[in-house]
Amino acid sequence: MKVAIIGAGFSGLAAGLELAKNGAEVEIFESQDKVGGLAVGFKEENWDWTAEKFYHHIFTNDSEIISLSIENGIAPKFSRPKTCVYWHQKTYPFDSPIDLLKFPGLNLIDKLRMGLVLAVFKLIPNGKFLERWTAENGLKFLIGENGYKVIWEPLLTGKFSEFSSKVNLAWFWARIKKRTSSLGTFPGGFQTLADRLAGKISGLGGKIHLNIRVDNDDLQNKFDAVLSTHTFFPTPYSLLPTPYLDAHVLFLELNQSFLPPNIYWLNILDRKFPFLVVCEHTNFVGKENFGGKYLLYIGNYLPKNHRLFTLPPEKVVQEFLPWLIKINLEFSRKNIDKYYVFHGKNAQPVMTVNYSRQIPQVKISDKLYGINQAMIYPWDRGINYAAELGKRAARMIINDL
Repeated sequence: MKVAIIGAGFSGLAAGLELAKNGAEVEIFESQDKVGGLAVGFKEENWDWTAEKFYHHIFTNDSEIISLSIENGIAPKFSRPKTCVYWHQKTYPFDSPIDLLKFPGLNLIDKLRMGLVLAVFKLIPNGKFLERWTAENGLKFLIGENGYKVIWEPLLTGKFSEFSSKVNLAWFWARIKKRTSSLGTFPGGFQTLADRLAGKISGLGGKIHLNIRVDNDDLQNKFDAVLSTHTFFPTPYSLLPTPYLDAHVLFLELNQSFLPPNIYWLNILDRKFPFLVVCEHTNFVGKENFGGKYLLYIGNYLPKNHRLFTLPPEKVVQEFLPWLIKINLEFSRKNIDKYYVFHGKNAQPVMTVNYSRQIPQVKISDKLYGINQAMIYPWDRGINYAAELGKRAARMIINDL
């Protein structure tokens, strides 16, 4: 049984490992120079760990990737860094019911309504029935106009741009349902786990080809089955049109901390800012793993034609710097030792109303199978469900062949 896999992200790696363990001859074809997909990492000379190009963490309930990592000798590490919001020129904790009650931007009725709705969302076992409503209309009705306007409207607009009014409420439910206070990473970074899985596949006789683009039709002529993990499947097997946004990340290596200690995640509620989130990686995993340097992500999800994708890194730094100084008045250009800009194509699918009706079957044709992050609905993109989907597709191929 010869199986080709297009893409060496975590869905392709999980599928490849499952197939190889069951005796298939597996070949994975990846266009990048590393395995890992959107969780791919990089490393400077003075770092002991790799850092992801696009900020990543896992939750304590991400059972698939946790079990997969432990089975392959890399147990995740969990901690409880703080999540905050930036509102009216100040940073406020926003990580617990107590934080919500203390937040000055809402009145008591707003806080009680929001707290009740979020608690109920946590308890609902399956929120797919919520997909008939948009998140915008559903949240306005459930938590009120003011609660929506202050907290969720700027976050939805920042994440989905012109598609913010189209995202369905089931997607929002899944974000609330899934989140845990403790967050996890893997010793050495996510790249370490990706490399370990790739090594296991190779050890079972599989082959992984990097820096190569392949033609789907050619592969179908040479293999018994082809599994594509691309966002868009080859014509004429394309999905119904799912809008996608691209990830834009300015990554900074700093000589001093930007956020207060233990604050990992800062959501920006002011949409005048040119970015959505500030994430201090070393408040989560520790600067000792990165030569004593402080690592900062400034993240966005943007339409593909957005002007930021046309700017060289230095221009992005110049454009973002005044806004970063608004958050930390002591910050300056001299605190930046190195900087990079990363562009993640098709990083965020837009889950529209009644989205479940347009999710295709994994098996596309006699030899062709297809999976991608838009198919893990209502859950949002992430390596846990990518791995789960990859393993499920592999078992389907095994059963068919």
